[in-house]
Amino acid sequence: MSARSTAAGEAPAPWSLRGRGYVVLLKPAADTSSVREFTPAPLADAPLSGPGLLMYVDYASSAVGRYRELLYMPGRFRFGGETRWSITRIVVSTEASVRAGRRNWGIPKELASFAVTTLDDGGERIEVHQDGQMLAALEFGRAGLRLPGGGALLPRSLRAMVQVHEGHCYRYAPSARGPLAWTRLRRLVTNADRFPELGPEQVLMACAAPDFSLGFPVASVSGIPDE
Repeated sequence: MSARSTAAGEAPAPWSLRGRGYVVLLKPAADTSSVREFTPAPLADAPLSGPGLLMYVDYASSAVGRYRELLYMPGRFRFGGETRWSITRIVVSTEASVRAGRRNWGIPKELASFAVTTLDDGGERIEVHQDGQMLAALEFGRAGLRLPGGGALLPRSLRAMVQVHEGHCYRYAPSARGPLAWTRLRRLVTNADRFPELGPEQVLMACAAPDFSLGFPVASVSGIPDE
């Protein structure tokens, strides 16, 4: 077990979580300046490839209780001789999740408030605010047909992650299982001063995850590699 995870004291890894939410696949960023503004150095200078991911999750259970989160991964970074995903912008609804996420995995969580409304047609509206300002607003349609296969929520390639935080490099590979269903992202607005600039024209696909389980293992922690 990582010494840093053990030293976290509060809710050390590994974690088992259960919840629901949405997964949005995004086109590769045509202009990466907004992306890199929210990416820590030296990861911000690493080559970036592939589509991005935006996720909203409502965790019903975790090592720190229930909380909500909105996270963004701009693609896969070529860093330290490996190609891995990285969460570069993430906000959550509880301080306990902020502290444990940073200590256990180097995830740059920040605190925000979430307002979630179920719409008359079965859709859902999510509004996120931070320091009294709108951070992001999303509106999803009613979930449709389930995608074939079920089982693994995320593809194998998505499980290899890297975070850079306070002079350390955290590597870990989460696992997730649960069904996915087609849905439509009807609205996507972000505050470009506080979040990478995203809009509906960047969306490739949106899926609802009505019930999933997630495992976050102990991270491997090392110094930042030279590259």
